[in-house]
Amino acid sequence: CRLIYTLELLGHKRLALLDRPFQAYREEGYPTTNEQPTPKKKRYPKEVSYEQVITKEEILKALREDGCKIIDTRDELDFKRERIPRAINLPWRNVTTGGRIFKDWREIDREASLLGISRDDRIILYCDEGTSSILVMYALRIVGFNNAETYLASYAEWGQDPTLPKERG
Repeated sequence: CRLIYTLELLGHKRLALLDRPFQAYREEGYPTTNEQPTPKKKRYPKEVSYEQVITKEEILKALREDGCKIIDTRDELDFKRERIPRAINLPWRNVTTGGRIFKDWREIDREASLLGISRDDRIILYCDEGTSSILVMYALRIVGFNNAETYLASYAEWGQDPTLPKERG
């Protein structure tokens, strides 16, 4: 998921996420090949536009917005220890499963509903360092929460800044 997000930031548009381990994909009879594709060369701009990347300043603004949900995807213990104010806890394990990457869309939808997350909300997710939050972002997008975004610097940045507000308990 993090790789796909990085490729999105670099301007790639046609990306897909395989929703199950490759071996399961093969065992279910989906087509596979051993041929190596010849990648097309892509020129990247010298400077990548990071307009999509959420910053701590944007989080501070979002904390004052109605209709914005801040979602902490870390486990409950880390969430209770310290978090961004107003954050709601949706641990990444709540949207994943063993046989596939994501749980059934109805289960993910139910998780979001129980937390009061609406498809109209702006959703900003974070974790410790931007990996599990991206996983949950894609799970929510698959279910139709198209306003889901990730604060990539996550709590690694927020927690280290003594000037930023934090909640505990």
